[in-house]
Amino acid sequence: MNIKSLTIYGYGKWIDQRIPIDHKLQVIYGPNEAGKSTIIDFIESMLFGFQNKKQAVHGQYRPRTSKAYGGELRFSEAGHNYKLVRTDGPKGGDVKLFDVDHDTELPANTFLEMISPIDRQSYNQLFYFGDFDEKQFYKTDEMSLAIQIQRIGVTDADKWVGLQRALTKTADNLYKPRGRTKLINVKLRKYHELSAKITNAQKAYPEYLDRQAELDRALTNFNSYQAELSAAQQQLDKDRHLMSFLPLVQERAALDQVTTQDLKAAFTDADQAEFNRLNLVIKSTRAQVGENQVKISVLKEEITDSPARKFYESNRQTIERLTAQLPHQRDLAAHIVFLTDQRQANQVKMNDLQLRLPKNASGTVPKPFPNSGVATVNDLLRQEATLFDQLGTKTNSRQTRHRPVVKQSRIGYYVGAGIVAIGTVLLHQLPFSWVGYLLAIGILIWGLNQSDKPAIVPIMPQVDDQELKQQLTTIQSKLATIRSKYAFNGN
Repeated sequence: MNIKSLTIYGYGKWIDQRIPIDHKLQVIYGPNEAGKSTIIDFIESMLFGFQNKKQAVHGQYRPRTSKAYGGELRFSEAGHNYKLVRTDGPKGGDVKLFDVDHDTELPANTFLEMISPIDRQSYNQLFYFGDFDEKQFYKTDEMSLAIQIQRIGVTDADKWVGLQRALTKTADNLYKPRGRTKLINVKLRKYHELSAKITNAQKAYPEYLDRQAELDRALTNFNSYQAELSAAQQQLDKDRHLMSFLPLVQERAALDQVTTQDLKAAFTDADQAEFNRLNLVIKSTRAQVGENQVKISVLKEEITDSPARKFYESNRQTIERLTAQLPHQRDLAAHIVFLTDQRQANQVKMNDLQLRLPKNASGTVPKPFPNSGVATVNDLLRQEATLFDQLGTKTNSRQTRHRPVVKQSRIGYYVGAGIVAIGTVLLHQLPFSWVGYLLAIGILIWGLNQSDKPAIVPIMPQVDDQELKQQLTTIQSKLATIRSKYAFNGN
């Protein structure tokens, strides 16, 4: 693992700070309390998690001036670039791992597999040896200094030094300048044999260089073909994008055929005069109603206790409630008449639009397509395209283990958006018909976004052409069934 840079959201005294690491050996220096140990602890916390109050010997480094706690660590591993993000959370913090080269998010346990079997304890023993007292340094002899240096990478170095002395003494007893039975002399003979094998291997090294040169040329040709394939794929995407606008162009051409005869007449002066006259009639009628109510009140006082009077008194609340609802009921009757006329006009216009709409091979309009079926059709089309690619490039797929990156097909999204738009045009007089336009635009935008996202196609197991053709026939049969069910044949 090679650390490239540190981005600190908030850790101790460091807030919103980015520290690039441009070399394999990076020196961090500064005066006391400058934050050097905080940076080292930040790297350790990013790798192995934030410690709680009981675990942290020197205390936690939660920032006091910011709510952010954590940061980013960019590193490279096996030729790939990664980004590790760790923020405040339970069990050492919330961890996210990203593949920077492919712009994808990886499972969090992938990072644990990368650093395994190193944990916090082994990390401190191997890569971190703590503070070193300067006064103690000047009093250290040569042997103590060697032990201290060895502690940087090896624990219990003093025991190793003692073992080294014992081994040196044992080696002196084993080695004798003469003799064939001593262990060192046996090892020397094996050494000479291995040296002879190395010499023979060096003679075969030029042939290895020739094979390596052939491999480099093959990789160069592969990259060239890969670039040509990418350019062809981009051109194909552009052509499909242009084809998606064809229904809109046809609809625009159909709208040019609308004439002034299709428009309704405007509100004239005569209509306004009639409107004013009716308002005067309403005012006069209301005045007359008021006079009649006065007369009714007078008559009520003169009426004796007749059966009709008793009936009225016993049902007075109901009669008054129905009387109050009478103007509203009259308005509803007039509104019903208006809606009936409007419905007839809309029916005429709908019939005219149905005559102008594109028909299928049978001469009829396709049936409405459900939104739930768009994803199914899109998946079938993508599988069909994948099988076509596998049948065409099956030989090349056996020569590489790389996973090809293809673009997701967006034809299904355009078909779904077109169907929703046609259904909305047919039912545009309904109160919530505008929802259909929004839905069609949403499907179209979703399709455009989906087409820009790379989809990694997994390596398919080795199958024969007959099995691929059988799978392709099954998918085409399902598509044909959908075309027949919703009358898309010839459309």
